[in-house]
Amino acid sequence: MTTDLLILNVSGELDTHTAPALQRNLSQPLPAATVLDLSRVTFLGAAGLRVLKIAATRAAAESRRIGLVTDSAQILRVMRLFDLHPRVPVYPLLVEAVRELG
Repeated sequence: MTTDLLILNVSGELDTHTAPALQRNLSQPLPAATVLDLSRVTFLGAAGLRVLKIAATRAAAESRRIGLVTDSAQILRVMRLFDLHPRVPVYPLLVEAVRELG
């Protein structure tokens, strides 16, 4: 397993109140791979979605990898509606994301 992997665990609602904290974490210098564990996210709002899109765009521009962990039908539906799902790999389990990206 590589040490050049960051895992960020996100829980609760990812909305206008909580998205800025995630954005601050993702604005730092990042390693070669980042996994955002959204398995405990109960709501994904527009602000949270925007942070995820910015993170995906930045990762692509910097030739880094990024992946999301969720099995929530609601979160996946929102990601598909806003065209994030094809741009970022989504894994149902954290162990799978780590194995694939790490």
